[in-house]
Amino acid sequence: MSQNNQTPLWLNLKKEYIDDNINSLQIYLKANQRNDDKDQFFMVTINLLEERIGNVIETIANRKIYDENINRDEIIFNARLLAIYLLASPNGEQSLNAFIALLGELNLLSKNYSEKLLHTVFERLRHQSVKKYGFTWDSLNDIGTEKFAHNLCSQIEYGAELSHNIVYPNRGTAIISSKGMFITTANNIEAQDIIANGAKSLSTGIALSLITKDSEKLRQKDENNIDKISEFTSNFIAGQIECRQKKEAKRVYSINDPATVRITEIAGQKIKVETVDPDYETLRGELKFVRNSVMYHYVSTFPTHFRVGDCFNAIVTNVQQPKFNIEKDMTDFMINDNKNNIDYDQQFDATLIDERRDYYVWLNTLGVPVYTRNNGEYHQGDFATLCKPRYCDGEQYGKINAEIDDSAV
Repeated sequence: MSQNNQTPLWLNLKKEYIDDNINSLQIYLKANQRNDDKDQFFMVTINLLEERIGNVIETIANRKIYDENINRDEIIFNARLLAIYLLASPNGEQSLNAFIALLGELNLLSKNYSEKLLHTVFERLRHQSVKKYGFTWDSLNDIGTEKFAHNLCSQIEYGAELSHNIVYPNRGTAIISSKGMFITTANNIEAQDIIANGAKSLSTGIALSLITKDSEKLRQKDENNIDKISEFTSNFIAGQIECRQKKEAKRVYSINDPATVRITEIAGQKIKVETVDPDYETLRGELKFVRNSVMYHYVSTFPTHFRVGDCFNAIVTNVQQPKFNIEKDMTDFMINDNKNNIDYDQQFDATLIDERRDYYVWLNTLGVPVYTRNNGEYHQGDFATLCKPRYCDGEQYGKINAEIDDSAV
């Protein structure tokens, strides 16, 4: 379950504010990006920026390739916004798409660096991440100059290379690997073997190569023969058109299988979800709770806290009319949240929410219930300082025992 810092209920922040306050945004993110003690609005700002970046990427993707009416100031603004996002959230959800979009905008601004920018895109694609983007907060004012494009292409530092091939089947198959990018006429199954054992037949000059079976490659003696090259490329295109991709049989869920689900709709108490694992046939159904409450939180309140797009680790409880249960995931989240934020030797405040003959149930500031011995001194609504949280397992998993810290009274 995702956990984000929230703005006060009265403050309705919108992604549109990003554009109107980009200078202040840049100053704020620069000051807070490396600060371990981030203020409560940092993640809210990142979420708004990420939403706005999604719009920018979509706009760039839908732009006509030869559109001559693009405003240069608009391109610079887009590039600056994309660069701010990459610096503030270098491993964010949209970092790869944002980086490619940024280089596309820079290509329009610095035509002399088109080839180097394209090569940088291909290099990024065959690596898992970027360690250093080749630009800094202080260099953002250089966007639109060839200096910015040059520094990005020459100073970027990549993370580890891809550990496995990424396959894109369509007319033929495109493959991105640590060795480079390739296009083959083979289907998605045969293409893997061709990558391992085939022959690079023709390089396009932009880090993208045509690869074939060794018997079909363009021979070295013909590499400078225009007629042979033309014949090879014509046959290659024809092979792509004739390619028939093979569909791998997907696995199916059974009752009690674990599944990651994503919320697609919330209507009153009804929460609709769908499975997201691409290796399985998609199931679409509803969340169903067995208990009325989980960790002293009524399940009837959950729809007000969930959002469309939230993902959970669920258990499949019905396949014919798909139903899913997330009670264990909710429990896991609260237990782990408590472990990550409250150490054994750390005091923490709590409010008494349930008074039983032998024990008290308290709700700490994280919203997690904690049990202590009933010493007869407290009543529902009272506050106390607790310590020494201990986590039960087995049939009592989800229960946290602690002690009342009398020294804090």
